[in-house]
Amino acid sequence: MVYENCKFYGPYLSKKDNRLRCTIEFPDGKKKRLSYPKYLMEVHLDRYLDIDETVHHIDGNPLNNDINNLTVISRKEHCYNDSIKNCDVITKCSYC
Repeated sequence: MVYENCKFYGPYLSKKDNRLRCTIEFPDGKKKRLSYPKYLMEVHLDRYLDIDETVHHIDGNPLNNDINNLTVISRKEHCYNDSIKNCDVITKCSYC
């Protein structure tokens, strides 16, 4: 079982990016910080995510961590989806 016999701390709001994080302390004393949605998904799937996998919020709200709002997608797909949201905008300079 994923994170069996581990201590769980969190979730807490990260000041850096305003997303939920947590800390897992393993039985040997080592600690791992990770995103709260990633933790939820790994527990739900009962496996660790692959290095190429990430958790995506279906509704776009990073604070809505209901398991039904989370899905696993490839990092490549996630980057592509983010690039579409951040498309170029053409504006006219107000001084010109």
